[in-house]
Amino acid sequence: MIKILFVTNYLCQGGVEKSLINLLNSLDKKIYEINVLCIVKKNELANQINHEINVKYIFNDNIRGVDKLFKYIPTNILYRLFIRQKYDVEVAYSDGKATKLIGNNSVSKSKKFAWIHQDLERYDKLMNCYKSWDEYRQSYSQFNKVFCVSSKCRESYSLKIGYNNTEILYNIIPKSIINKANEKIKLFDKRLKLITVGRLSQEKGQLRLLKILKKLMDEGYEFVYLIVGDGPQREMIEKYITENAMNKYIYMTGFTENPYKYMSKSDIYICPSYTEALSTTCIESLILNIPVLSTNVPGADEIIDMHYGMIVSNDDKSIYEGIKKILNNQDMLLQWKIADKNLSKFDERIIIERLNNYFM
Repeated sequence: MIKILFVTNYLCQGGVEKSLINLLNSLDKKIYEINVLCIVKKNELANQINHEINVKYIFNDNIRGVDKLFKYIPTNILYRLFIRQKYDVEVAYSDGKATKLIGNNSVSKSKKFAWIHQDLERYDKLMNCYKSWDEYRQSYSQFNKVFCVSSKCRESYSLKIGYNNTEILYNIIPKSIINKANEKIKLFDKRLKLITVGRLSQEKGQLRLLKILKKLMDEGYEFVYLIVGDGPQREMIEKYITENAMNKYIYMTGFTENPYKYMSKSDIYICPSYTEALSTTCIESLILNIPVLSTNVPGADEIIDMHYGMIVSNDDKSIYEGIKKILNNQDMLLQWKIADKNLSKFDERIIIERLNNYFM
């Protein structure tokens, strides 16, 4: 049996964590002994991991100074402190501390792999646990392969890191979401239903979408907008909704382990993000046959085709015009729903087969 370790920053609500769980649950437990090490115990999603998988944590959620600890204590010492077993394969699934721990040590003799989930040109904050850019680059030179979840991720990696050790590997979207989508809910409204799912944070753009929808609401358009998720901007979003008398237009569910029951009953998924690597929720929406309107973030053109969705420029005016076009011509949604969708590159079986060739 192949002993494999996945190191990640945490298991809280987020696309990276969700994609990791999908991957862990898809790996063959008869082939792999799977272990997960989280740097910090933020573990809202931990109960979604298969019970055969061993999960451990290094620090509690409320600890401070973890970045500085990783920055100034030699990585070999950290590795010996936190990883006390030998593994056949070690995976840094998130950037920053996880990548430094696996890539920057000279103790381990395992096969090493890393994942890139972001446009590195926009993520200078990942340097917080490194002393220099050269140290950051050096950590990636130690991996057998670096998997990039979109072509834009790979392009930014090549520009910033400069090593030719990458391969594009899309995130797994398990077919089980279709069963989860069948869970019944009380239909919240008969008007056209817009939805977003994800962490309520600045980069995800929910607040700017609300401002755009306020303008459309003032122009007399009828719709509802469902916000599924939680995060640091929740209070700010709730305040904006109340202050602008949008309560009859906006529904907030908070965090839920099954967003698919809401997605499947909606008319269109909106991705208003300022940045993404590859939007898992956009792919999930298309699998559930829900059309998508997305800003032109990295990965969007690898998911959305003009026959079943729309990509708009990443500015407020373009988002406004895109949504307004749909509201004025709702037959577009029907045409998008019946269009054939080529989503085979996200097929669980194909992706696992490729990984097995590296891990085994």
